[in-house]
Amino acid sequence: MRSSSHNGFSITQNALQLIYLFCLVTAPRASTAVNFTALLSTVPDLSQFTALLASATPLAADLSDRSSLSILAVPNAYLAADDHLARHHLSPSALADVLRYHVLLQFLSWSDLRALPPAGKLVTTLLQTTGRATDNFGSVNLTRDPQSGLVSIRSPAPYSPSNVTVLSLVKTLPYNVTIFAVNSLLIPYGLDLMASETRPNVVLNITKALIDGHNFNVAASMLAASGVVQVVLLSLNLNAISLFLVTMLLM
Repeated sequence: MRSSSHNGFSITQNALQLIYLFCLVTAPRASTAVNFTALLSTVPDLSQFTALLASATPLAADLSDRSSLSILAVPNAYLAADDHLARHHLSPSALADVLRYHVLLQFLSWSDLRALPPAGKLVTTLLQTTGRATDNFGSVNLTRDPQSGLVSIRSPAPYSPSNVTVLSLVKTLPYNVTIFAVNSLLIPYGLDLMASETRPNVVLNITKALIDGHNFNVAASMLAASGVVQVVLLSLNLNAISLFLVTMLLM
């Protein structure tokens, strides 16, 4: 079907639909990011943890465009009795990495914790995105004791000495952020906290990786010429990415 025009040309219905869809995709979207420091500051019993979060400026930048998170916050009484900060003499960037380990990249409700499977659930934290955590040690394993109902959180590393217990649900913004109170700071296993200040984030060089693969020179040239790589990495602030490429075999 064609729509009439006073200028002597017509536009098909399909073309109109495509234009409408294009406008929907390219229209500016309202930010769903949450000011986590402001949110935590409404809970007086988390004031010391909130102060730590506010002092870690690199972490504030990491959180500025994220949502669908679960925060593990330590109440004042438990944080005052925790000797991790004094014992490790953490630099500001090392402290930021420890706090990143308290940011789970998944929205979890209280009912989600009650429904944890017997084997537990592995959840990625913000620390894993920095590239400084080895293997999957930037993740945490959540388990629930079927007898007591207590939920424990620890590193997936065997015999990790650091673990915490979930005390309560503090606050939730449905499908955006949940804040749980835990009884201690959670220290990432195997992370060299003293090296965090000088060790840079992993910087991806996608075109070099493709060229090193020997069979993707054409794809690497096309990506470099198009500017797609720069747009993706800069706009999404990614430290890891998966590419699906088509290869052609010449007989």
